[in-house]
Amino acid sequence: MLGWCVGTYGTILITENGGEEWIARESHSEGSLNSVFFIDERQGVAVGSFGTIIRTSDGGNNWTPKESGITINLYSIAMYSRDTAYCVGGNAAVLKTIDGGENWVNINPRINNIHLFDAFFIDSNTGWAVGQNGTILNTTNGGRQWFPQISNTDKDLTSVYFIKSNGWAVGGGEIILKTSDGGKTWSYQNGTSNFYSSSVFFINKNVGWITSDISKVKKTLDGGKTWSEKFIEPYNVFTADFTSIFFLNENNGWVLGSNQFNQGTVYKTNDGGTNWTLVYKSTEYTLNEIFFTNNQKGWMIGNIPYDDAIVLTTDNGGAGWTTAAYLKNYSISSICFIDSLEGYLCGANGKILKSIDGGYNWAELESGTNQWLSSINFIDRNNGWVVGDHTVILKTTNGGTTLAAEENFTRESLDFSLFQNYPNPFNSSTIIKYKLPVESNVKLNIYNLLGQKVSTLTDENKSAGTHEIEFDCSDLPSGVYFFRIEAGNFADAKKLILIK
Repeated sequence: MLGWCVGTYGTILITENGGEEWIARESHSEGSLNSVFFIDERQGVAVGSFGTIIRTSDGGNNWTPKESGITINLYSIAMYSRDTAYCVGGNAAVLKTIDGGENWVNINPRINNIHLFDAFFIDSNTGWAVGQNGTILNTTNGGRQWFPQISNTDKDLTSVYFIKSNGWAVGGGEIILKTSDGGKTWSYQNGTSNFYSSSVFFINKNVGWITSDISKVKKTLDGGKTWSEKFIEPYNVFTADFTSIFFLNENNGWVLGSNQFNQGTVYKTNDGGTNWTLVYKSTEYTLNEIFFTNNQKGWMIGNIPYDDAIVLTTDNGGAGWTTAAYLKNYSISSICFIDSLEGYLCGANGKILKSIDGGYNWAELESGTNQWLSSINFIDRNNGWVVGDHTVILKTTNGGTTLAAEENFTRESLDFSLFQNYPNPFNSSTIIKYKLPVESNVKLNIYNLLGQKVSTLTDENKSAGTHEIEFDCSDLPSGVYFFRIEAGNFADAKKLILIK
């Protein structure tokens, strides 16, 4: 009878006689292995500390490390078929594979202390924010609550754009994600390179562009099903990494970026990206983002080495640029203008600035945070959002005129919670507790190690607040089980141990 066990220092032992004798095998892992599972006599997976996942296809004689995408401890693994398996770990990580353990995706990433890179709103209520490790957050109530959406990737997402319910997110590996249902489901459109996609912009649900490093611009005419690409600059040590793209219509657009020597470039197109013309080049500072309010009036921001920033403006569609403001001791990451006079900046150390004269003079606003702020987005003169490091999400509803008041800029709550059951391990019953920030339909189920549902604890609408439910398992055998909650867009799972 075959059997396997794992332990500290990468220990793997195999028995072929029901445990009377054990033979050690090399795991290629120095950390602790916490769990092992075999779907048959040959194929198995083991998981352990620091995100370790190893796989075997010859009964455990040889093991191959696999990339988990995380560095937190993994505690348990369960295989439901030769293709599908799940493992769980610290910080509520739930990893899934659909190819027998070759590739893994964190389907339940925690959203605390994540760097958010970009946000986009289609109206005063509905918006999305994207960030590290495939994080996508969604709000449908103006930012009062944010809920994670499953991106099926652990790559950083740097930019997001929506046309009604159609949305795109881009990031590391030149990944392109697409949704047509407001983010309930996201699917891959691309993403296999070693480069970065930094900015995405769509004019309508069919026509859009993406910028990447090495001066690449991609364009789609069918909503992202197919993409053409164009390299604006020849590839060498002076090639710019494009970081921002902005279009006013299907023909007129601008792209900018910088190279490793702090030299920035701006290109303009009048034919939708078929041809690009260099309209500005800096030799002393990087260029980070560009914004236009009409075909003639625009702004861009740059950073000068040693933490100074510059704001440039154009009145002729980018053919000529002049310095509007030099900001001493600021590092600016994002710019947004409401009209030709009123605009905002955000950047390092929680800085938010406002101009009411077209960008020539800037007043600092109180943000209530010292975190890095990555992106600022306004949908009208009153309603705006800023996102940044440590999952900071700030909001104003009055254009920032009284930002010192707590109700104008606030960190939005992300407080759906599923708590560990108590006691655990337990004998015949245990208490499971969860918290809802808003009234939600709640599904709370119990699963065994084979992924089979063995009990439904609740499947009904619940009011906001903290709820407790007793799980009576007197009719279940001893073993390891999982309890999983689904409430709105929130999902979480934890392990419980029944000992009789």
